[in-house]
Amino acid sequence: MNDNFEYKQEELINRQEDTFRDISNRKSGNRLSVSQMERVIPLFNKYFDVDDEIEVAKELKKQEDRELDTQEAKISAKASIYGTQIHQLQYFQQLFSRVHNLCRDVDIEDFKATFPFRDKSYYKALETIHNMTADKKDPIQLWESWRLNGHDFSLPEGVQTILSPNEIKEIWEVDAVKKKDVDEFSKNVKNMEKGKLDPHRNLLMNEVMLITNMYLGDSNLQTTTMVDEVVVPIDFPDKPIVVRDYKTGRQFAKPSMTENIQIFLMMNSVLTNIAYGSHEMEWGQRDWEMVRNRLRLPSLNSKNYKNTSFGSVYDSDILMWSDMFDSRIRFEYVNPLTQESLEITAKDMGIDTKEGLENVLIYLDEVNKFYGKYKKLIKPLFKKKYVPYVLPKFDYDGFKRGNRVKEQLQQGFVW
Repeated sequence: MNDNFEYKQEELINRQEDTFRDISNRKSGNRLSVSQMERVIPLFNKYFDVDDEIEVAKELKKQEDRELDTQEAKISAKASIYGTQIHQLQYFQQLFSRVHNLCRDVDIEDFKATFPFRDKSYYKALETIHNMTADKKDPIQLWESWRLNGHDFSLPEGVQTILSPNEIKEIWEVDAVKKKDVDEFSKNVKNMEKGKLDPHRNLLMNEVMLITNMYLGDSNLQTTTMVDEVVVPIDFPDKPIVVRDYKTGRQFAKPSMTENIQIFLMMNSVLTNIAYGSHEMEWGQRDWEMVRNRLRLPSLNSKNYKNTSFGSVYDSDILMWSDMFDSRIRFEYVNPLTQESLEITAKDMGIDTKEGLENVLIYLDEVNKFYGKYKKLIKPLFKKKYVPYVLPKFDYDGFKRGNRVKEQLQQGFVW
């Protein structure tokens, strides 16, 4: 998950905290994103049966104090930026292919349908860079324009970094994705799964922001997930929803135990918020659109959400969903560069039975209680004022052309 996007959503999430507390039946409640869970689980596995709380506190304090050195920070930043840019390349390629099937050009409404959990300024910014491109039918040109325009590399107030904004800008614009990567992507586009690109049969969304309140046995857990891709077929539930996470390089591999928990949380959030939530899918075309031959992409009903989606589910309900995890939702890793896919089944994760689901829910309950017990020590690990780097924010207020560091505008990309 993009931590910058989590940071952007923080105020929105906080507004839900009182509601979460009110219906928690006085159980302990915590809020953890899927990426934060990745840090908590190894700590739980290491310390959950340690009786000496002082010793645990000392070890956690050591982790809080540890900082990456400059070389580690550069390696981490380059990998993060590479993944972010390759993701966006995939998003744009799919968007253009879907709109092409409607025999028209991409417009701002298509951005809204594809990225339904963003705000108005994001859509306007994408429209701006789309208008800047010479060939408005070319997703690669739109991606290049997006990469080199409209990003603010300035640091949030009070945050210090190992790598300066200028260093991050250099990696972002020059050192991350190379021409050979774009060429490889373009060569393998023909291998992209074609069925999901049919707008008459599937609703496809990217960067799907979901917040789910889970009421477990002895605790309450609010999870924040951002799913790279969700595809809802028009004939769901006869055909399953497909959840995809983009992975490149060494990440494209059989998931670890921690990753299996993250996958479960993503699948559970999609089932809770989208499949059986309050959203309505809009498939049909309005009469005036058909008359003007302006067929639109299917989308979620925008009246039911704003920038994110909140849902709630009890562990007893999840236990009744064992067949749904097995037959009504699928999960895949996808490598955008090669278009290879790796399906991770409910059986692979051990959640194809009620007993398997129960084991996962008990484990999450224990992890959540452990986090609550040591929250004062673990939480600072998530958001330090001194961090390795900060990725840029897209967009900044009133941008016309170019990326910026603080108030200095650089020359934008010229086609």
